[in-house]
Amino acid sequence: MDFQGQDGGPGEKLRVRPINDLSDAQIENELGNYERHVAGDKSLTTEQEKRHFALLEASAKRAGFDFDVSLAFLSRIGRNRTFTSYGDLAAANGLEWQQARRPMNHHLWDLVRYSNERWRFMISAILVDKPNVATGIMNSDTLAGFCKAADSLGYRIGDPQGFLKDRQEKTFRHFSTG
Repeated sequence: MDFQGQDGGPGEKLRVRPINDLSDAQIENELGNYERHVAGDKSLTTEQEKRHFALLEASAKRAGFDFDVSLAFLSRIGRNRTFTSYGDLAAANGLEWQQARRPMNHHLWDLVRYSNERWRFMISAILVDKPNVATGIMNSDTLAGFCKAADSLGYRIGDPQGFLKDRQEKTFRHFSTG
């Protein structure tokens, strides 16, 4: 794979640049390369998987989130077969909503990419607006964003509500059995 974080010309051995030396744009470019590689039905080596996870984690931390904290929090919510709010995810990361609101979508995209590539489901399916935590219903804007992310990952969506319910059940099933 050709990654932004690698140096070297034709015939030269590639040297992977430390993630801390990469700009936000370079991290996003390398993450995109990983996505295209996996989307092409190519598996990642163990070293590539480690780098990919480290890139996702770095992206989240730069936004003020901790990828591992969010993943553990959402895993617990999924095991309980319940839903949670964006504000609760921010609080789990020690962030006030005002601080987390702008980088939230970027962080969710990192989590969705990871869960889709690793487990083939969209972990953000269990995140809803606070008034809908009891039901798991997404408002129209949230559902549109969820479907846009799904489309970016190559999912075909006929019935958005049906697709959401299916993704929620896949998330619950994974965490309650895994």
